[in-house]
Amino acid sequence: MNLATEVGQHCHAILADSNGQVGVFRGYLDESGIHEGARVVSVAGYFARPKEWKRFTHDWTRVLKPAGIKCFHATDCQALEGEFKGWSADDRDELVKRLLPIIPRYAVGFARALVLDDFHEALEGRNDLKEIIEDPYKLCFQLLLQEALRQLQRNNSREKIAVFHEQNDYQGSAQRSYDFLKEHHDPNDNFLSLTFGDAMRFVPLQAADILAFESGKRVLNKRGRKRRSYQALCEGANGVQIGFFDHGNMDRFVRVLENFKHFRDAALSRGPLS
Repeated sequence: MNLATEVGQHCHAILADSNGQVGVFRGYLDESGIHEGARVVSVAGYFARPKEWKRFTHDWTRVLKPAGIKCFHATDCQALEGEFKGWSADDRDELVKRLLPIIPRYAVGFARALVLDDFHEALEGRNDLKEIIEDPYKLCFQLLLQEALRQLQRNNSREKIAVFHEQNDYQGSAQRSYDFLKEHHDPNDNFLSLTFGDAMRFVPLQAADILAFESGKRVLNKRGRKRRSYQALCEGANGVQIGFFDHGNMDRFVRVLENFKHFRDAALSRGPLS
């Protein structure tokens, strides 16, 4: 069985053969992680129906396989490490030029990226907000899930969404975010499941990896020239919706946290949705 067929079957399986979309999520954290000294955290997701993920995987692997790349990792590609060790920058750039336009052809992207120094400075003395944030990764992931729900609820849609998240150190945070929203903020029962897996076997995660990486790079250089790889993700039929939070708009982000605290407190006082 080829990877495209396997991905299509896996999508149908996690959707329990319901009509709906599969959302794939992955995060980017700089080499320091999210502890002291880190610069940025970003979480990104793409949504598409099973047939679109199958077509994406077919086109994606048709480009990667002849190049000898088994699993595309944006950080390795940028640094010419891992599977890209020994590559020239020109060869790397040519592959990326062919690869990235495939993504917006099939999937709709969302990302949230946060500059951590600005985030911690803005929350100085705000213990009421700090206590509701387990970690910035969880916060970015939850904002993305809320946006997905908001768009469906705006149209009173009952379409199912199966969430597929990368296996990483933040699975616990992702699970708690998902469980909270499912219990308190999903009246139309849109969320179907949360599954964890790896990008080698479930190829769409590689698309989310690239968007998370490029979003993290962009928020650190918003006033600079846009990277060609970032521009490629923003073009095409679907494109992306990206939220950047840094010193310039951190006051708005604090209001987002205040609204979230209000929402959380109200949801907990109401109890689970019936």
